[in-house]
Amino acid sequence: MGKKRFILFILSVFAVCLSALYFTSEANAAIENVTAGGIVEGTAETLAMGAAGSIYVEGGNITEFNLSQKRQTDWWQGVWGSVDLNVTLEDASGDVFYNWGLTAATGEIYFYNESNTDWTGMILATSAKVADWQENSAWGNSASIDNFTSTYTQSNNHPAFNAGTLTLAAGDTAAVNFESSHNCTVLNSSNDYPVFAALITQDLTAYNGETADFECLLPVKASEGIVQYYAYAELT
Repeated sequence: MGKKRFILFILSVFAVCLSALYFTSEANAAIENVTAGGIVEGTAETLAMGAAGSIYVEGGNITEFNLSQKRQTDWWQGVWGSVDLNVTLEDASGDVFYNWGLTAATGEIYFYNESNTDWTGMILATSAKVADWQENSAWGNSASIDNFTSTYTQSNNHPAFNAGTLTLAAGDTAAVNFESSHNCTVLNSSNDYPVFAALITQDLTAYNGETADFECLLPVKASEGIVQYYAYAELT
């Protein structure tokens, strides 16, 4: 029988509702915390194995017996969901002076293993840097094809985007692509930790046929391990 695993992150995203506060006329987006109240978390799901198949054998016979088997990775958690931007004018107590309502968001959702960071210190994550994180920090350190270096590579390419003060041309940093055309990249923080940036594209068809604005793969540091990821957003 397959086992049901519930992996608890600060954000195991299936839907995200974000509120943006604008107190100045700055046009550029900033990377901000996603508060607990802005997260709607779904239930973690995993592959359930069916009953064992069987064959009948009879003496004096030879039968070709070819197998095709699935193995659920223990090194990655998939996250996906929607992103709504609620544009408001509020005071420090959260009292709303005016609410413009929801609008479609563009930008990025960031997943990071630290509760704070110097966003101005982010740099690109090359395929060589990904290999270093896997070998020396055990991120996605699988001995099989589902390791970090086989998943996030520069050859996967990604669209051009801005991450804080960092401007990325297409294909600058290691990335993973999904059949939905969603894209998730990895950047290098000022602390030399991986920062995962899910690029928002509204209303694409996700892996399960539902509509989603982003998808991302997040690694753990041991087989079946649990890692706490904090969520940040840079929305326009």
